[in-house]
Amino acid sequence: MALNKPSGLTLEQFKNILSDSKDTNKIFENNAEYFYYIEKQYNINGVFVAAIRNT
Repeated sequence: MALNKPSGLTLEQFKNILSDSKDTNKIFENNAEYFYYIEKQYNINGVFVAAIRNT
């Protein structure tokens, strides 16, 4: 998956991949729309941004 290109995922797919039982406060799941917006607005991979945010 290219990091400098949008993933092409739908908002529902973002919500699915960002939901995790370890995320007890649901920070990523509740902000899936933000990562999806990043792709549309800045033409960058939102999944990669979520991964960076997680570190």
